[in-house]
This record gives sequence, structure tokens and C-alpha cells, in this order.
Amino acid sequence: MRRQTAGQQPVKTGALTILLVVMSICLAALAVLSLTTAAADRKLAERSGETTRTTYALELAGQQWLAQLDVLLLEAGDQSSADLQALAAQRLDGQLRWEGETLVATLGDQGERQLQLTVELTGGETRYRVRGWQVITPWEGDGPQGDLWDGQS
Repeated sequence: MRRQTAGQQPVKTGALTILLVVMSICLAALAVLSLTTAAADRKLAERSGETTRTTYALELAGQQWLAQLDVLLLEAGDQSSADLQALAAQRLDGQLRWEGETLVATLGDQGERQLQLTVELTGGETRYRVRGWQVITPWEGDGPQGDLWDGQS
């Protein structure tokens, strides 16, 4: 075992200390970034889950609405178009709009995502044909979207 004599240099820890401090700061910064990223990922996953739940709820509402329409058309038989429109307004859910022999129904809450069904009444054995099935988000803007070009020069 050697003993330190008066002429020997002591071990210098300055460079090692600086290296450890820099490494600690880097690890702390990476930890903060990891936590921030995890929180953002969680928010995104929750939003995605809510969108999926809403989409499936609208899908279920659309299937139930089509079942109601099918029962209504089966019971209505050969009634006139005006009678059928009045009956549909009483018994079918959602916002209904008639375009000739085509019925457009909007299901869901106002301001939220909605399901828009377009159904053509065919009569006969098939009774109807689904022409459109679209999940929409209503536009609530008061005016033009910022500084977007309106197409005119």
C-alpha cells in the first residue's frame, strides 16, 4: 500500500464533476421531455377514443333509424307521398328533409359529429335503397376562414 507523499499530486475531480453535472442536466431534460410526450400521447389517445365511441354510437343510431324506416314503410303500404311524409315526421328520429322520393335524415347532437343518411324510397319488395351514409361535423364559422383565397383575383 502506498502512502501519499508530499510531492505527489492529489486526484483532480473537477473534470469528472463537470461531466457528471452535464449528464445529470441532460437526463433531467430527457425526463421532462418524456413526461411531456407521454401526457400529449394520452390526450391524443383519449380524443381518438372519444371519436371512435361517437362514430360507433352514430353507426348504431343509423341502423336503428333504418329499422324504424323499414317498419314504417312496411306498415304504410301504398300510402300517398304526402301521407308518408307526415307519418315519417311523426315516427322517425332526427332531422328529416325530403327531396322528391329521397329522404335525407341527420342524426346526432347539434354541434357534434352527426350521421347523414340519404335513402331513396323505391317501393315494391325492397322498399328503400341507402344512397348515402356519411359522418359529418357541422361547420359553425361566422365568416370566411381567415385569409384564405376566395377564388377571385
